[in-house]
Amino acid sequence: MPTAFRKRKLTAHQRVEIVNRVREGYTHSHLATVYGVSRARIGQVAAATDEEIEKWVHIANLPPLDDEPSQE
Repeated sequence: MPTAFRKRKLTAHQRVEIVNRVREGYTHSHLATVYGVSRARIGQVAAATDEEIEKWVHIANLPPLDDEPSQE
């Protein structure tokens, strides 16, 4: 049964890294090999709008849910 949300292979932190590396001059082909995704996916991430990038930066800076303090 298909869902409305698809699990993407890249985390928000990785997407921010990809955007930064593309701006530094890394090729889409090299980054696709490094991150294990297609060149087209790297192109989609690299073409993200400023609003999407800001959202990824915010998500990347959030602590993981597994590190929640225990309630004693």
